[in-house]
Amino acid sequence: MNFCHAFLRTYDFKKVIKELWNGLNNSEKVSANILRDADITIFAHEGVHLIRIKIPQADRKQRPVFIKGNPLRGTFRRNHDGDYHCSEEVIKQMLGDQANDTRDGILMEGFSLDDVNLPTLQVFRQHFTNRKPNHPFHDYDDKEFLRHIGGWGTDRHTKKECLTLAGLLMFGKLRSILDGVPNYIVDYQERPRSLTENRWTDRITTAFFTDWKFV
Repeated sequence: MNFCHAFLRTYDFKKVIKELWNGLNNSEKVSANILRDADITIFAHEGVHLIRIKIPQADRKQRPVFIKGNPLRGTFRRNHDGDYHCSEEVIKQMLGDQANDTRDGILMEGFSLDDVNLPTLQVFRQHFTNRKPNHPFHDYDDKEFLRHIGGWGTDRHTKKECLTLAGLLMFGKLRSILDGVPNYIVDYQERPRSLTENRWTDRITTAFFTDWKFV
């Protein structure tokens, strides 16, 4: 996280802040605006106004943050007290990370431990214990256990916590899953050993968006 400061006369700072936001929200000038209102503060010091800007780290989906519409020419990295062009190799790596970002970690706002099928989670934890009896995750409560396996997450900006998409799909109650992923469907078919038989012998599927149905 970086900070920058600007020293301005009293009548200048409001104009500068307005121009800053106009530039940050212009996609022709910068690829992504990662600042929030709380990242810019103003205070007086020895007869001048000081603007303090906290620059958070961009997440994987936003990197690289570049200027003038060209990532190869407009991507810079701070090194000591100077800004230097990133190499083409580094830029391609950031673009690759962005493209390969997984959907499993999407935060499902409003979905809590109440949406977890606790017996399913306990069975999973028991299997985990049987396979790795000395693993440190055994000391965690359910929420921290989910966090460490990717099923629970925190929005670093708002500090709100909730299930991730992976956590909901893996351990969620059916009604909760359908609330979060309306097109979710499971269709399990058990077929006879003989490859000549086309019809299944047993089948379990979700239906009517309410509960399991055996057909």
